[in-house]
Amino acid sequence: NHEVMMRGTFANVRLQNQLAQGRNGGYTRLLPNGDVMPIFDAAMEYKKSKTSLVVLAGKEYGTGSSRDWAA
Repeated sequence: NHEVMMRGTFANVRLQNQLAQGRNGGYTRLLPNGDVMPIFDAAMEYKKSKTSLVVLAGKEYGTGSSRDWAA
């Protein structure tokens, strides 16, 4: 179901978001206030404020098995 997929896209515990103060997993920093929160929650906050987003990823992001469904 699409609700599960939306939340699972960035849920990999091996993700390393440089904006999330070195915290591994699906976390990011909500700007401009700086709160660290799950990526899905931050995306919903940005959606509320009609803020456009861009995902920046490392060269190997999305290259795992088809079960990873992150690509």
